[in-house]
Amino acid sequence: MNDFFNGKRILITGGAQRVGAYMAEFFAGFGATVLIHANKSVEQAQTLARKINGEYYFCDLEKIDTLENFFNRLGRVDVLINNASCYETAPLADESAKSMIKHYNINFIAPVILAQCMKKQNLPGSVILNILDREISLRTPDKGSYLISRKALAEATLELAPVFMSEKSMSKTIAASPLKRTASLHDLCEAAAMLISNTSLTGQIIQVDAGQHLNS
Repeated sequence: MNDFFNGKRILITGGAQRVGAYMAEFFAGFGATVLIHANKSVEQAQTLARKINGEYYFCDLEKIDTLENFFNRLGRVDVLINNASCYETAPLADESAKSMIKHYNINFIAPVILAQCMKKQNLPGSVILNILDREISLRTPDKGSYLISRKALAEATLELAPVFMSEKSMSKTIAASPLKRTASLHDLCEAAAMLISNTSLTGQIIQVDAGQHLNS
């Protein structure tokens, strides 16, 4: 599996901080050139790119009419990891139209447009991986358009299965986990690497949550 990533160009949206940054270092360690997307995290993106000998690019994913030009600046992209998300929670009955539009643009429309751009490259063996939220399998009334937009992306993942591969994010609640722990970032990256490098998998949703979904 490790040789699969050597020489690959991997775009990670929201790649300058937290999960995205960890994944950037993980795949760079296997010889991939990581393209770090960021919006406002300018210093973090530059510092990380220097550390892993990667590249950094800035784009506001909410501005969906700029995404094709953004993608065209990147050159070849072998793997797209849609990791960036907007997370501003409120009950749908109280949420503003501005908030709803922002969530849908960033959490659903932007990943789909980037997937369309990947398809236009027509590169053999290209892979798309979506990082989602385990709560897409639940009804959580206070999450509003955040959760609905993430569910929409999950449906798009299955609809575009010839292009997409998908990944769910880790659990945050140790007490509710059958394994009595959270899934580590390393666990998440190992699962992502397996999905990306296995050419017989597509349209999959893998729950990397230390078994918490079993309690749902």
